[in-house]
Amino acid sequence: MELWNAYDIHRIPKDNTLVRGEPIEKGDYHLVVHVCVFNSRNQMLIQQRQPFKEGWPNLWDITCGGSAVKGE
Repeated sequence: MELWNAYDIHRIPKDNTLVRGEPIEKGDYHLVVHVCVFNSRNQMLIQQRQPFKEGWPNLWDITCGGSAVKGE
């Protein structure tokens, strides 16, 4: 089970915890981090998602990213 800290729209921490896969209440947010890698010619490294991925299979995506888990 993946747990996330809840934040308000201004990134102020809230007292509740969010659980991945469960509905998120209106006004609750969690942190997501994306890393983009550029070379000296200002080209961005991208990758094609696996065909078995549940969300947006076979599409192009940034190098890496994900949700910050509780406490990070």
